[in-house]
Amino acid sequence: MSDTPSNDDAPTGGVSLRDPSPGAAPLSILDADELAATGATSLGDALQQVPWQSNATNLQFNNGGDGTSRISLRGLGATRTLVLINGRRHVAGGTGANESVDLEAIPLALVDRVEILRGGGATIHGGGAVGGVVNVITKHDLDGVEAALHLGATQDLVDVTRDASVALGKRLAHGHVMAAVGYRDTDAIGAGDRDFSRNDKRFDFATGEISSVGSSATPQGTLIDRTGAAGNAEWQRVIAASPGGLDNGFYNDPVVGWREFAFTGNSDDGTGDFFNYQPDNYLVTPQERAHGFASGHYRIGPVRGFGEASFLRRRSEQQVAPTPLFTITNGLTVSADNVYNPFGRDFIDIRRRMVEAGPRRFTQEADTLRLVAGVDGELPQGWGWELSYSYGRTESTNERHGALQLDRLAAALGPSFVDEHGQPRCGTPTSPLIDGCVPLNLFGGPGTITPEMLAYLRVDTVDTGLNEQHVARLRVHGDLLRADTGAGVAVSAGVEHREESGAVIGDPNVPSDNTTGATTASFEGGYQARAAYVEVIAAPIEGLALTGAARAFDYNSFGTGTSWEIGGAWRLPGGISVRARQAHAFRPPGLRDLHLEGQDTVTNLSDPCDTSQGPRTPNQDINCTADGLPSDYVDTRFQLPTRTGGNLALQPEVARIRTAGIEFAPSAAPGLAVSADYFDISVDDLVTETNAALILENCYARAPSERSNCDRITRDPDTGQLALVDSSFINGGGLDTAGVDLELSYRRETSLGRFSARLSGTWLAKYDRTDLVGSVIAGKGVYDLGVHPERKGEATVAWHGRGLGAGVHVRWLDGFIECEDNFCLRGTDPDGNPMLNPDDPPPLSREIDAYEAVDAFASYTASSALGHSTLTVGVRNLFDRAPPVIFNGFLASSDAATYDFAGRSVYARFVQGF
Repeated sequence: MSDTPSNDDAPTGGVSLRDPSPGAAPLSILDADELAATGATSLGDALQQVPWQSNATNLQFNNGGDGTSRISLRGLGATRTLVLINGRRHVAGGTGANESVDLEAIPLALVDRVEILRGGGATIHGGGAVGGVVNVITKHDLDGVEAALHLGATQDLVDVTRDASVALGKRLAHGHVMAAVGYRDTDAIGAGDRDFSRNDKRFDFATGEISSVGSSATPQGTLIDRTGAAGNAEWQRVIAASPGGLDNGFYNDPVVGWREFAFTGNSDDGTGDFFNYQPDNYLVTPQERAHGFASGHYRIGPVRGFGEASFLRRRSEQQVAPTPLFTITNGLTVSADNVYNPFGRDFIDIRRRMVEAGPRRFTQEADTLRLVAGVDGELPQGWGWELSYSYGRTESTNERHGALQLDRLAAALGPSFVDEHGQPRCGTPTSPLIDGCVPLNLFGGPGTITPEMLAYLRVDTVDTGLNEQHVARLRVHGDLLRADTGAGVAVSAGVEHREESGAVIGDPNVPSDNTTGATTASFEGGYQARAAYVEVIAAPIEGLALTGAARAFDYNSFGTGTSWEIGGAWRLPGGISVRARQAHAFRPPGLRDLHLEGQDTVTNLSDPCDTSQGPRTPNQDINCTADGLPSDYVDTRFQLPTRTGGNLALQPEVARIRTAGIEFAPSAAPGLAVSADYFDISVDDLVTETNAALILENCYARAPSERSNCDRITRDPDTGQLALVDSSFINGGGLDTAGVDLELSYRRETSLGRFSARLSGTWLAKYDRTDLVGSVIAGKGVYDLGVHPERKGEATVAWHGRGLGAGVHVRWLDGFIECEDNFCLRGTDPDGNPMLNPDDPPPLSREIDAYEAVDAFASYTASSALGHSTLTVGVRNLFDRAPPVIFNGFLASSDAATYDFAGRSVYARFVQGF
């Protein structure tokens, strides 16, 4: 009845996703040959090319990346994809308190195959499997020694990849042992190394005109006059020479001095004054990692012990342009009495690119340890059992270089003077000097910020983080009933105890609110989960399998609940099989969702009930009056107290999953299988980070019957003034996706060799997001929610025979629409009405072309007294396809999660088996 592999065959006690349900859910299996055909040297790179995945982070994420690669099945988010190793959970990875597995922690050289459950659910594995399950099966049958060396490089030799590994295994009389070590190192590619990313771009959707763009924080210096204050004669000269008047910015031209800022392009191509930050940025980030792995199992009578141990050290780096100092953003004023201020007046908005400090760098070091130990065995009547314990821990440091201290900036930009020795000093001659302070020059152009100025201002920080996981489980499985005809009932049941904890600790020597750039909020926390599950497969007649599973769980973070699934598969005559499945799944709130430290701050907002800036709208008037505020209520504040952070009251996200499919494997064509599977996944009660402006809009701008989020607003009971807007995480909104997967696979051994082919594709019917007030935004075929084209696919064709091998791998994506400001709004409001009024003009848009990338390889294998030697040479992105330009794309005017940024590269891999 059961498809469970025998204990001797199971990889170190690991469980396949085939076990115990045969065929009720759509399952794809990628073997080592298919993964190798992509030319990838990392598991993340290989898996992100499958058509069921979209919009996950990888090493092309520079600004905002952390050196991790993840997988997001159905585009529902990496936190909603469950990644297993040999059927067991793997500790999350990143810079601390993360919720998804870093695929960079799993060396590709150790992978035997990858099983991808495309239908979501997987009740027996617990929470998080909403989009699907990825089960990585490691190699477990090596007998001998295998050494591998991989060397690859882009065609311009900018990026070189070096990968070496050695594995040895030994079959024992009653078991097997294996150990492996490896090292991988990849170089960086700069954004200036590729034509498509050398300049950031701006597109005029009305005229079709393309121009370069950049930052108004320039090395020369930029002034924006916000106050219209009077200055000295030099300031009056600058104003008089500006045709645009005071509303425009002023630029410190190296030839003519201060003049009106040209907002028409960047200075690198001579079209304007914007600073081109792209050449300082990485396009593909560098990484170095070393790993060790050991596994084994040994049987004594009916009992077998098994274990795994793995350790990985990863070092990664991101680099972005030097710090842009915006005094207005940081609440700084440049004093009229600063010794470098030539204009005799205060400025609150000066913008300066601190090129003298060099690019900002972010480096991570992450150590991931994972241990598995267990025993399994046989019981009477063909039953089996397993008891196992898994431990995982990721420790990380995250260094940030190039930030500036805000309190020291305030002092350095304040009043200053020249002392009797001709040295600039902070303060005034009659007031105490500030110890160590060096006045800062924002008016002199590049090179005028001295090392002494930087030494006073610059600060490097080191944050630390961790994730820790404990999982203990007991599992039994076997046949309840079994008839000679093949009919019967099989059961798998188990209990599990899991603990997850994590932390992010900001640099204790530097307050997080005292630096330019991103800040780190320290927090730590964890949760415990207990669960019991049972899965039943019943075969009333030959060829028909009905399945059902249920899981009861108890989380100390939110309470109890259940998940379940039912399904069936029926093998019909003629090689046809049909299958269907329905599941109810969940995702628990994550560590950050629950424990991110709440921060009380002020946000640039105004009270919607305030009448000092004009009359209230009809909805505002009704809602404000209902809250007890008079018609002449006044609150002239432009900054209101807000709170952000985690929320211990969060509830789990819930998902409804439906799949149905048909497969054809004709006996007349052995090795051929063709399948089509429909999927429909809806996720509700999303854990969402909202914002204070939206909360105020939802409470006061909408019709009284549609008001929401008002419970997150606190007013002073005496004055009525807003005392707090709580924008911490909440449950709300949803994601819905549906479509059809098509897959064709063929494997055949002939006298000419082994042929294999796989064609996988997805047709997307919908990808919708529901916001907190019930409006639906349709993301299919538009860029509003990322890359979700109607069609995308992947194909691999390979042949191996008589010592030779060759293959081609192709990946393609359909085109889609990009709208101005990502505002296509193809959706409906809470009442089901189109979000675009039929009388309104259509949104301004442009078409993004379809994209395809081709990889090819050839190999030669020879035998000698030493063993088997295999040399493989290949080309990735054979036709050097550049990614399409997406003007709303955050990185490199394209999409880092979807397209290849590296360009054509070649590689050679040599494997020697002894």
